[in-house]
Parts: sequence; structure tokens; C-alpha cells
Amino acid sequence: MEYEVDPDDLDKSDDAQLRFIHIAFDRLVNHAKAVITPDVVSWNALFEVNRKELMKERTKPFHFRFKPETQRRPPFKLSIRQQSAYNVMMEHADDLTDAWKENGGDPEAPEIVRLLDLLETAVLELYISILDHFTKDTEYGSVLVSFLTVLSVRADGTWEGYAGFTPKLSAIMAISRLCIIKYAVDQRAKAIKQKIQQGQSQEEAEENSPSHFALISEMTGRFMVGGGEGWETTPTQFIIRLRNFGMAAQNNTAAHGSVSWDKSREELIYKGIRLSVLDVQAMMRLAVQQLETILYKYLLLFTEYSEQTPAELGLPEIPWDQLLDNAADETIGHSFIDKLFQHDGGASKGWVVFSLLRRKHLSHIHTIL
Repeated sequence: MEYEVDPDDLDKSDDAQLRFIHIAFDRLVNHAKAVITPDVVSWNALFEVNRKELMKERTKPFHFRFKPETQRRPPFKLSIRQQSAYNVMMEHADDLTDAWKENGGDPEAPEIVRLLDLLETAVLELYISILDHFTKDTEYGSVLVSFLTVLSVRADGTWEGYAGFTPKLSAIMAISRLCIIKYAVDQRAKAIKQKIQQGQSQEEAEENSPSHFALISEMTGRFMVGGGEGWETTPTQFIIRLRNFGMAAQNNTAAHGSVSWDKSREELIYKGIRLSVLDVQAMMRLAVQQLETILYKYLLLFTEYSEQTPAELGLPEIPWDQLLDNAADETIGHSFIDKLFQHDGGASKGWVVFSLLRRKHLSHIHTIL
């Protein structure tokens, strides 16, 4: 949802608190993006947060790539931690709304900046508490799973298909990993600050505080991977299973391609564009001409090339019809190009290097080589 920061709009709004919560979440995502770099968080931690299964090794680090109204929604239940985080968030949102009016809608006012920082922290705490939720009865006891149910309903009342819904699940998982990294960075900074206040030096506090990797690994293992036998149900397990199903369905379902052939008119159709055989031949001919120009001018260094034949340029002839590859030959170092040297008696071997040596105006290249 997009909002413009305008004090007049806030006065007309029916829910100014929601506006500020959205602004705080937007800030949270931007601040989280700033910490997912190896200068702030180790590569090992970025690999850890991208873990999908607890017992499988991570293959790559994390890299950061609608809601229709319904009359009846699944009966989710807030946990004690979620309710507490929600209350804190709404308290900061109320304070920010009042302060916004008192400061004439100035986003640079110190009180506005202070309260917006507090609201951003509260939004992050609420989001982490939603992820870190072990549902005891049904998955729909989770706010996030209930939200996904609403998200799967189109504006016209029909269900969203797997092709449109699966990318949304991937986006939620990416946002969740982004928030986990931001939360770990904040928690480590908070722990260091507390230890310094207790009398430890900066170096001692940093040494005795949990690392980014330890914090991320603990959260990832607890509620960000597909669970094993005996594990409690978490919202992310539900999302991972649903996303895996959508990806499998998409990969195993035949879909219309972009290229078709009109037999009656003998035309190729590509995304609504019709091309005759002659059009395709002309395109291929032009591509070949451009490639030949690059080959002769920049690889073979015939700077004055203008569509001359290889013989006119003094190039060794290539017997194309005699160059046959043997796919069954698994000899190390085997190349069908070796047969070229057999047919031309070695005339083409090292031709480019010897050509450079013979041309005086290319002597500077020879010197570099």
C-alpha cells in the first residue's frame, strides 16, 4: 500500500495509525536491506539464513529479490508474545499520530524521528513473533497463514492460481529472511550495549555477546526451515510446503509457448509478431554478416575487412565438409578441430600469432604478448 506523507491526508484519514505502521514497515525493509552485506553480517550467516531444510547444506547465501477483503476470515489467535508486541506497536502508532499533528506534519521533527524509530522496532518485534509461532491446533491459528488465505483470493472472488500465488510466497519468505537478519543485527547491538552498561569494555562486550551467525542460526533452525519428524508446526513450514507444491505443479504443467507456425500462410508467429521464412533468412544473414565483421576485424585483425572472401584475405582454407566430430571419442583433450590441422598440413596452426609477427603495424601487440 502506498502513502504520501502529507499532514492534510492524515487529518482526513480514518486510520492514521495504520498509515504510520506501513511507513514504519517500509523503513524497516530499507534498513534491513542495508545490513545484508558481508561488511555487517558474515557470509556464513547469510548462507545460514537461506537454509531451507535443517539437515541439508546451504548452496547459496541469502540475497534480497493485494490483500482483498473477505467477509469471513480464518480464526487466527494471537499468542501472548504477539499480543504484547501488537499492543506496544499500537501505543507507538498512537503517540506518533498525536505528535504528527502537534508538529504540523514535519517528518524531520526530533519527536517524530524518535517515535518512528520506536515504531519500526515494534513492527519488527511483531513480525518476528508472528514467524516464531508454534501452532498447537491448526495452521490457521497463525496470523500469517490466515493472511495467506486472504491473499489467495482474487478481487473477483475466485482463487489465485499457483502461477500467480507461488511468487507471493517466495516474496514473503524473502522478506522474512531479511527481517531475521535485521533482528539479529539489532539484538547483537543491544546485547553489546547492555554489557557495556554493566561495566565491560567495548572489546569484552563484543566478545561476550552472541554473534550474528549464532543468532541467525538459532532463529533459522527454530522457525525458518521445513521441520523434521516430531517438530511443532510453524507458519514458514506451511509456506514452504505450499510453495514447493506450486513450483512442482508449475514445472510439470504444459503451458502455451511463445512460438507457433501458421501453416496456411507459412509464417512464424512470435508473441504476435509474424515473420515469413524470407524474413527469418534475412535476419540470420544479417547476424552472420555482423559476426563475420567481428571475427575478421577484431580477432583476425583485418581492420580493412569489407566482405572479402577468406582466399582474398590470404586465410588458410577450412575444409568444412571434412570436419566431422566423433561423440564416442572420450579421449582427454580430444577436439574435432585437431582434424583441421591434419587436412591442411598444419598451415592454420598458430596462424594468428605468425600473422601478428609478420605485420609491422601490429608490432606493439606482439610486444604486449
